[in-house]
Amino acid sequence: EERKQYIQILLEKKKYEKKISEVAIDYVAEHTGGKSLAFLKRAIANMTNVAIDANKEVNDDLLTDTLETQLYGEKQDNDEAYRLSVARHEAGHAYVSWKTKREPKFITIVSRGQFGGYVSYGDGEDIRNLTKEDFLNYICQALAGRAAEMVYYDENGINTGACSDLEKATNYAIKMICYFGMGTLGLLSMDPEHILDSPKGAEVLEEANRILKEQMDRAISYIKEGRQTIDRVVEVLMDKSYIQGENLTAILEEGEQ
Repeated sequence: EERKQYIQILLEKKKYEKKISEVAIDYVAEHTGGKSLAFLKRAIANMTNVAIDANKEVNDDLLTDTLETQLYGEKQDNDEAYRLSVARHEAGHAYVSWKTKREPKFITIVSRGQFGGYVSYGDGEDIRNLTKEDFLNYICQALAGRAAEMVYYDENGINTGACSDLEKATNYAIKMICYFGMGTLGLLSMDPEHILDSPKGAEVLEEANRILKEQMDRAISYIKEGRQTIDRVVEVLMDKSYIQGENLTAILEEGEQ
């Protein structure tokens, strides 16, 4: 909320307050947790400079693009087949997250740096105890991009885009078992590196793989169930390259009706 107020002040100073929507202000505030006020000031200055240098209109799209560039680097051009694959992958993440109690706030298929697209949630500043259900949901959400690839392209069409997702899901499963006593190996809190090198390591990996498989099956089930909604998300992404805030929520809610 404080970041939103500061962004509004910056926009008013530039007389942009009528050109940037509340949705876009929410997007900036949710994307810049932990960033300094100077970072926010530079984001608005970057938008102004682009508007002047390229003779572009100040609007939500320009703010989104300049902030993404500031955060992650210049956009990269890709062919339609690649964009469609990324759109289905990211739409899978968004839909499964929606179904597992985590509302997506922003989704993009604009490639920058090392990623082809991503989904963000705006809940990074929440501080709370995580339950076993939370961990299982996070694993399911992380695997949803690969699940979408499997549903849309079958196993021969899966690609390397899920690498970081698989790493994230595996780390969640290992932490459940080793740190938090949420597996079947007892209540001891154990250092994963130590236990994986011990005779118990094979049991930990076997249980982690079982958890991952169960959540992958769950994610695939959600993808198949929500394919019509996912296709609608993909359609908008292929047209606009990103969806944010209430626009994304509206598509997901419509699919529930």
